[in-house]
Formats: sequence, structure tokens, C-alpha cells
Amino acid sequence: AIRSANQDRLCTLLLEIVTTIPAAAALAEERLQILIQAHDRSDMRPSERKAYEMCQNCKEEYSVENNYRGSCVYHNGNKIVNYDSEIWTDHDDACHGPPEAHENDPCYEEGFFWGCCEEPIDSAGCVVSRHEP
Repeated sequence: AIRSANQDRLCTLLLEIVTTIPAAAALAEERLQILIQAHDRSDMRPSERKAYEMCQNCKEEYSVENNYRGSCVYHNGNKIVNYDSEIWTDHDDACHGPPEAHENDPCYEEGFFWGCCEEPIDSAGCVVSRHEP
């Protein structure tokens, strides 16, 4: 049942478990946080930091401890309408709205390219870096 449950249901269940069982709360805290050395000028006390973060560039969750150059691949440009694409041949703005309104619709992916590298939307990212929290 756990493997087939959706993420919202699992999150709700985990929150219920950790608020009911103190040992579960301690285990969850231990697993979801890591100790790092704070590089604070006033002292060198260790501080807690999340073990996993969400990358602002590729929108993927990543392990803070395993974040190396090359871990994150993304496009840093905007989606640009490719008016030469066949998908726009019979497109009627009055009926379907302007092409720009479809930039996040997977059905219209072929009608756009990345402004940063002029590659198709489904191409691998053109920027390779570390993940950014």
C-alpha cells in the first residue's frame, strides 16, 4: 500500500506518525537533516541543515552532501515561439489564444525552442552546474 500511495497521502501519513510517536519524530529529523560546520565568524558551532533541497534551476530534489558540478543540467533561457513550426500552420489566435499562452502545454512543445541555446524544448539543458537551493 505504501508504494502505491500518492505523495500527498504519504506526507499526511508521515506527519501523523511523527506527531503521534516521539521516536518516529526523532528518526525523521535525523534522516532529513545533516550536521554541517557553520562558517560563522563569531563561532564554529555546528548548525543543522536539510539533507535534501529543491534546486531552483532544475526544480529537482537533490542530496546536499552529493551536490557536485555536473549534478544540475538545465536551460536558463525563456521559451520562444517557433513560428516556423508546422504546429502553428492552422493555429487560430481567436479560437485557441496566442501561441505564447501554450508555452507550458506539452501538446505544443514542438512549437517552441529555448532562447538560451535555440534548441528544442525537449533537449537536454545547456547549462551544467551544481544544484542551487
